[in-house]
Amino acid sequence: MSNRLRTAALIISMLVVRPALSAEQTTPGPLPPLTEPPTHEVLTGKFVWGDLFTSDVELSRAFYERLFGWQWVVISEPPRSYGMLYAEGIPVAGIVHRAPITGTAGYGRWVHYVSVEDVSAAQQLTRRRGGRVLLARQQVLDRGEFAVVADPDSAIFGLMRSSSGDPGDYRAAVGEWMWHQLFTRNPATAAGFYKSLVGYSASDRPDSHNIVDLVLTSTGYARASIGALPENSKASPTWVGFIRVADVAAIIAKVRDLGGEVLYQSVVESSDLAIIADPNGATLGLLRWDYREPEHVLDPESPDPIVAAQR
Repeated sequence: MSNRLRTAALIISMLVVRPALSAEQTTPGPLPPLTEPPTHEVLTGKFVWGDLFTSDVELSRAFYERLFGWQWVVISEPPRSYGMLYAEGIPVAGIVHRAPITGTAGYGRWVHYVSVEDVSAAQQLTRRRGGRVLLARQQVLDRGEFAVVADPDSAIFGLMRSSSGDPGDYRAAVGEWMWHQLFTRNPATAAGFYKSLVGYSASDRPDSHNIVDLVLTSTGYARASIGALPENSKASPTWVGFIRVADVAAIIAKVRDLGGEVLYQSVVESSDLAIIADPNGATLGLLRWDYREPEHVLDPESPDPIVAAQR
C-alpha cells in the first residue's frame, strides 16, 4: 500500500473510534425485506447492507439526501427511530437513532453487514477467534437475523442472514455501495479471521499495491479488501464502505457546504477517491471507478479487483 493510502488509513481510523453499541438503543421495529421480490440466495461474504447509527437522524438523513440525491422513507418513529435511504428506487442504507455518550456532542458510525449462512454460529465463532459480540443476534420481522460484532482487532462490522435472500451481484451504479475496505494492523492475520468466519479466499495484489494489500473473494466475486495501518499507528482498525460517484471533486465540495469534513482525497490508478466524515463524525468513502471490459470478468486474479457491484 502506498504511503498516501497509509496516511488516509491512519486519519480515518483515528476519527472513527466510537463507543460500543447496545441492543436497547439500536434495535429497530419491523423492516421491509432486504430484497423484493425475494431472491432466496445466500451470497456468503457479500456486504449486503449498511446502517448509520447516529444521534441526530434528521441531520444525517438531510446530509445524505442532499449529498447523493438519495430518497428518505420513515420506517419507525421515536424512540426507536429508523428510516431507509434509496437510490433510484434501490434500497441503499438505513439510519437508526443511537443516543450520544454523556459529555459528547454527537455520535455517528456506519456499520456494514456481511452475509452469513448462520448468524448465531458466526457470532459464536467470532468469540472463539478472539472477537466480541456487541449486539447479539436479533430477529426482525420480514428482514431476517443480524448481529453486530468486532473482530479481534476491534474493527466493527455486522452479520446478516436475510429472510428474503441477498441482493444479486451487479456493477454498482452511481450512488450505490461499491466497495468495502478494512484498515488494520496485520492484514494477513485479519484475513485469517475473516476466512474462517465467512469462507473468504484471500489473494495478494502485487499489481495493485497503490489500492489494497489483500482482496477477499467469495462465490466467484471480489467482495472487499484489507490494507495495513502504519506500524507505529495507535489508531483503531476499522471498516470503511465506499459509494460510487461520478465526480469526487463535486461531491466533496458538497460535503463541505453541508457541514461535513473531507479527511482525505487522492487519485489512484483508474479512479480517484476520498474519505469524508458527515456532520456527526461518521466516515465513509467516495470512489470514482471506471469499469474495465468485458463486463463478465469476475476473476479475483484479474488486474481489476473491483468488478462486482454491491447492490
